[in-house]
Amino acid sequence: MAIWADIRQAIVDVLEEVEITDPVLTFTKHVYATPPKGARNLSPCWIIMPPAVTSTRGLGAREDMYTVRCVCLIKDSDLDQAMAMADELREATLAAFDETKMKLGSGTGLGVIISQTIEEPGLVPYGGIDYTGFNCVLTVRARPAFTPPA
Repeated sequence: MAIWADIRQAIVDVLEEVEITDPVLTFTKHVYATPPKGARNLSPCWIIMPPAVTSTRGLGAREDMYTVRCVCLIKDSDLDQAMAMADELREATLAAFDETKMKLGSGTGLGVIISQTIEEPGLVPYGGIDYTGFNCVLTVRARPAFTPPA
């Protein structure tokens, strides 16, 4: 599905640019476009989960709503610092998506972010490892080309 692939790549591009300077200078080490078996202990990193999709159809039009969960994983032996990093990464993530003017992808499948929810940071187990992290949930609206049945 080209629309989801375009939207996913645009999300990857945004998350790759997320960085913070406090409490320590750090930047996104890796963005997994699909969930890996393990996160190879790259910290911080992001994992983009497959989205839930709701599709509505009307007269000659279709609208798809993608609910995309992006998981931020932080590994630091100092849990206070890891939580402080999660707090700063949350703010940097909010700003990063604002800077995209809330548009993702290209062509007829252009997606527009209509909401962004960042859940509170905490323990995030993944691949048998406990991380500090949070979920960033994006709701993306796409209006693909649609030909109604005759």
